[in-house]
Amino acid sequence: MVDRGDPWGYRATDVAVFHGVAYRQGSVDDPIWPRVALIKGENTILVHPDRLDEWFTSRWTFTWRGEPFEARGLTDDMMEGVYLGADTEFAAEHLRPGSGRWGRFPRAEIADLTQHRDPLLPRFRREQALMADAGRYRSGTFARFEGRVLPAADAVDEQSRLALTGPSHVGPLRVTLDEVEEWYTATWTFRWWNEPFEVVDVTQGRIKGLYIGGQAHFAWDYLHPEPGTAQDYTILLPEESVTDLAEHREDLLRRWRDKQ
Repeated sequence: MVDRGDPWGYRATDVAVFHGVAYRQGSVDDPIWPRVALIKGENTILVHPDRLDEWFTSRWTFTWRGEPFEARGLTDDMMEGVYLGADTEFAAEHLRPGSGRWGRFPRAEIADLTQHRDPLLPRFRREQALMADAGRYRSGTFARFEGRVLPAADAVDEQSRLALTGPSHVGPLRVTLDEVEEWYTATWTFRWWNEPFEVVDVTQGRIKGLYIGGQAHFAWDYLHPEPGTAQDYTILLPEESVTDLAEHREDLLRRWRDKQ
């Protein structure tokens, strides 16, 4: 879509159109009865996604001196953007030192300002399915007992019994290792923008990742400091945005048997 102005300052924004009116979208606040918060000034309307005319992420791209950028906002007639190209000499000469791939340019000098609309309803459907299957990406210690995978202790007790957390109607269990089919620790990792993360939760239908890389500027620019910690940075992402999502297991049952 060709530029006709943007009420949200050319920043990436989730937009919902309801009865022909475009709203900035707030959070989907209820996994049982999903609703989208539509924000217009001081007013907020809650609407089920199926009732929307359109629902999309609005993002903008532009070029400056022939090189591609994704817009990050227009302030005081200066457009900020993230460089999408691969010319390292151009980046070194024109982008902010130490800022990664960010630049700031006069609005009059940019060209090809274009809006892109990424539909959100398909992502919403995937997120709902992911919430229903949140346990799929759990990190921790688990054992397979009578065909069920249950949270487990990471060591046996003095009687060589393993503590399991059974279903709510059963409660805690203690079993011998001869009774379990598997006993292992599991950790899930993924990459986003080629940086490494560990899965710490599935919430709001998205994967929450803890940054385990070493690029401080990347963490400061793109991630969120985790409350109550000094150096932990996290991000919440739809599953389709991540790459190399993989489970890493350590076989505790084999290790225990090797020691016997």
